[in-house]
Amino acid sequence: MQLPQLGFLTAECAVAAAMVLALVRIKPYAGLGPLFVTMGAWQFLQTLLANSFYVPLTGELSVSPGSTALFAGNLFAVLVVYVRVGPRRARELIAGLVAANLSLTVWALVLGWHLTQPETVNLLGVPVEVFSLNARLTLVGTLVTALDVILVAIVWEVLGRAVPTALAARSIGTLGLVLAADTLLFATGAFAGTELWLPILVSGLVGKTFCAVLYGLIFGLWLRAEGVHYARVVPDGPVYGLFSSVEPASPKGHAELRDAETGLYTADFFRDVLPAEVAKAVRGERDAVFVLFDLDHFRTYARMYGPEARRRVIMEMGMLLLSEIGPTDLAVRYGPDQFGLFLYNGGVARGHAVATGVRRRLRAAMKGSQPPMPGELTLTVGVAAVGGDETDARALTFAAEARVHSGKQEGRDRVVAHGGEARKRATPL
Repeated sequence: MQLPQLGFLTAECAVAAAMVLALVRIKPYAGLGPLFVTMGAWQFLQTLLANSFYVPLTGELSVSPGSTALFAGNLFAVLVVYVRVGPRRARELIAGLVAANLSLTVWALVLGWHLTQPETVNLLGVPVEVFSLNARLTLVGTLVTALDVILVAIVWEVLGRAVPTALAARSIGTLGLVLAADTLLFATGAFAGTELWLPILVSGLVGKTFCAVLYGLIFGLWLRAEGVHYARVVPDGPVYGLFSSVEPASPKGHAELRDAETGLYTADFFRDVLPAEVAKAVRGERDAVFVLFDLDHFRTYARMYGPEARRRVIMEMGMLLLSEIGPTDLAVRYGPDQFGLFLYNGGVARGHAVATGVRRRLRAAMKGSQPPMPGELTLTVGVAAVGGDETDARALTFAAEARVHSGKQEGRDRVVAHGGEARKRATPL
């Protein structure tokens, strides 16, 4: 066993994971553009490395850092974006990776042709083999990559129905199974019937499984550090989430569907669509829950620490809530210091788990952000489920607001999922 090489491979995975998580973390300030550009650069680098050198792990087994650490890192990025940002943004990353693979192929062919010409001045003596791409390998690699990133979403959701809270195991299982399928498909599609098939299959399985375990552990630990103890299952399935491009339309034709500060739906739009969503949940007998978040003493906080601190808290709340929803869920800026989630599947239990996780993650984000946010903030949360007396939108929001009010009277900084007298007038629908 070549321990130094194994150590280098471990360090490469750790650095790649740290880069992905850092770029996702700064999304509220820089968007996902930096992450997408980084993944495109990795696509080129992993192809270059896979065509140039391998490192020995044992006497007979060698792996390429490009096809193990960096390729697995790209799938790790897809998983992180899918889970923490949302299926539609993950679809954009998928399209970017496929486009990077295709454009790399075109440029490699063009540049390789340059190097074959006798009049070309090759100052560094770059070998033409660097740009020599086998058409069959390129086609198979592109198709398998597209399939891989879709499988990441599917396997994550399937495992989530069995182990929704075992996040590290779910991450390792997702990446391990997808990378194993990738190795089998690529080796078979590109090298079937040749003597290279078995060595490439074994090398890929060993190297990629090792990286899958590392990336899965890192993602699981990061989710725990972020205060995430439950990752939602998309109600209508990952394929719908990845490929549906239809933005819900407001029946009253509101031009502003999204709040500018948070990216959440506006309160007007939410009030338009909520009655239909509640009716759909009642007709389909699906569990649905409305979770209302209220920032405690937020107006005092904003006066004390100023508009920049207020803006950072609002943006952080938007990011936290967007990370919790599936394609059929709704996240809303309910008021200046109130936010809401309408969630399918899981009922009160899911609503309580999400509310508790958001409270913990807000507290951690205020201390762990750079620079740290000043002061401290807490959330009082009311949870109301569709069913019983809450069978229409007015009753549902009335119940959630009453529970927030009850939590305020009990001392704030808590989740109230049952009870709560209707002592506060509900926002009219």
